[in-house]
Amino acid sequence: MKVLFCTPRLPFPPLKGDQAVSYHRARVLSQKHELHLLSFYQDTRELESLPQLGQIFASVTPVRLSRLQSLANMGVTLFRPSLPLQVGYYRSAQFARELSRLEQTHNFDLLHVFLLRLAPYLPKVSKPKLVELIDSMELNLERRANEAIGLKRWVLQEELRRIRSYEGAAVRTFDAATVVSERDASVLREPRVQVISLGVDVSVYSPAEQTATGSSIIFSGNLSYEPNITAVQWFMDNCYTALRQRVPEIKFTVAGANPSKEIARLANEPGVEVTGYVPSMVDALRGAKVAVAPMQTGSGMQFKILEAMATGLPVVTTSFGLGSIQARGEVELEVADAPSAFVDKVAGLLGDAEKRRKMGAAARQFVMDRHSWEEAGRKIDQIYASLARAEFRS
Repeated sequence: MKVLFCTPRLPFPPLKGDQAVSYHRARVLSQKHELHLLSFYQDTRELESLPQLGQIFASVTPVRLSRLQSLANMGVTLFRPSLPLQVGYYRSAQFARELSRLEQTHNFDLLHVFLLRLAPYLPKVSKPKLVELIDSMELNLERRANEAIGLKRWVLQEELRRIRSYEGAAVRTFDAATVVSERDASVLREPRVQVISLGVDVSVYSPAEQTATGSSIIFSGNLSYEPNITAVQWFMDNCYTALRQRVPEIKFTVAGANPSKEIARLANEPGVEVTGYVPSMVDALRGAKVAVAPMQTGSGMQFKILEAMATGLPVVTTSFGLGSIQARGEVELEVADAPSAFVDKVAGLLGDAEKRRKMGAAARQFVMDRHSWEEAGRKIDQIYASLARAEFRS
């Protein structure tokens, strides 16, 4: 089939969750279908990824959304109380024109859209439409708003109010939708929503060439994303001092792009390294003995956990972090919510090489069995086929 991908960010490099999903979906599906891409970008440096995208997509149409324009969009959206701010942020007449032009020139069989943010562009499109929400924004915002304070809390609560009335109605404008967990699907309460778990490229995230020395632990992820910031701060405030008392030589690496000011300041703490962008996250993971994911908010499914597990790294997470990952506690990973229990789990793994080896091997096998991008791609291909049959019958 001929399929148009619509994304709020260029899928490569796959640094953020939605970029990783759209990139790996395209990588797998392009082996069978002719894919085209229509995507926003903000910085001209992002266009350096076009050669890589050109290896997957038959055509790539980038549309610039300047930060000034997006901020102006937000200002206008404040006076439209039924529209979520994150949706108004992506308002662009040029994107709408390019979508119309591509429709007319290519006669696509269906459209594959990523995130709720692009929903306003699709009602006039007559072809079948699939949206990958990844997670429920209502659930995501609900958890974040409960943790926030001051002005940030007010903003998140206002966005949550808007999302609650918008998300379900927007999903109903699509012919099919996906999320990554049963919990997110239950919040949406829409029969057209299917659950397709996140994947990992197990050929890249592998246990080979482990370089860990000493007592090294790691947190990985996009360090400008609020749930990640909250998780690291919780760990530092509630666990790190006690852990250093148990394991004085411990080294804590916080690895990921765009560290916030709060995260960057942690580099001044003894034993803490904030790397910023790393050219290879798998190499960073291989340099640690234990991965921590002390998530306190968020929704969906955590890439950081699946990637660490695929690398053969034992993971200590919270119930929030585990979410819909069906891994077994004390077998394929460790789960602890109270600070003292979290410290016990991390210290226990650092002090027991055989336990790390067994748990890492079990974790790797779990991801290989349940979370490959190829299996997820086959499920999306089945949705394509179902949408095509419905289009033919109509």
